Amino acid sequence: YPGLFKALVRLFRKPPADPESDHWINVLLLPKNVVLRHVLRLRKELYGDEKFLETPPQCKLQPKRLYTLSTRPGRESVLVQPKEAEFDAESYDNYLPTFQVVYENFMKYIKLSLRDGGSNNVWRRQVCLSTAGVRRSYGPTRQNVGPSEHLKEIRADFIEGISGPVLKSLLDKLLEINVLSDAEREAVEGERTRREKARVLVDMVRNKGDDASSEMIRSLCELDPFFYEHLRLM
Repeated sequence: YPGLFKALVRLFRKPPADPESDHWINVLLLPKNVVLRHVLRLRKELYGDEKFLETPPQCKLQPKRLYTLSTRPGRESVLVQPKEAEFDAESYDNYLPTFQVVYENFMKYIKLSLRDGGSNNVWRRQVCLSTAGVRRSYGPTRQNVGPSEHLKEIRADFIEGISGPVLKSLLDKLLEINVLSDAEREAVEGERTRREKARVLVDMVRNKGDDASSEMIRSLCELDPFFYEHLRLM
């Protein structure tokens, strides 16, 4: 298609202020050469409580062409606004949302599809919406626990159950998002067995506190949703 530009779809989730408030996902359509750290810095300055949702962002869009965003679950439980919007190939400074996705009840996953005027899918992803950063209620006999305590509780199952390939991908991911340093990653990989690597990793991350533990839980959700559910991390 002539006139197509390489572009990025960036997602930011705004957690509800209280249990009665709505959840928001801000969807930004940006030119490919926009630097992510600049987007993160400005969005944090403007909306400090947002959570960046990392998912493969690449697509090809046509400037000034109208696009629509659809979701699954659909319109019965999710509102997308506006109904259609143009891609601005010169949006280098504002980093404002092109679409907003609003929903009431927590979902573990949401599927997002970006379509052009001819209803062709130009970008489609399943997005993990982890509650890792939110304290959860386990009923009247149990106090709420944070992410680091939660990792401690599922520690044994994590060590026994995580596969070698997922463990390697998790290490790569935690290094990429600066939860682990190069030296820490090498220390984990220096262990002889998969179980020992998993043990060193989970203890290393949970000892860093809730922020690091939250990032590990979210990353695991993206890499292996089935194991994530098995560990009852949702």
